[in-house]
Amino acid sequence: KQNLSLLLMCLRRRKGVTLELRMKAIGCLDRSTLDE
Repeated sequence: KQNLSLLLMCLRRRKGVTLELRMKAIGCLDRSTLDE
């Protein structure tokens, strides 16, 4: 369940304009994929 909330947060941040936010979102998504 925690991964899901993280994924949602990452998706929201993904909408950020700055590359830093996008990189953080991608990092979260990568972690979720590894967990799966």
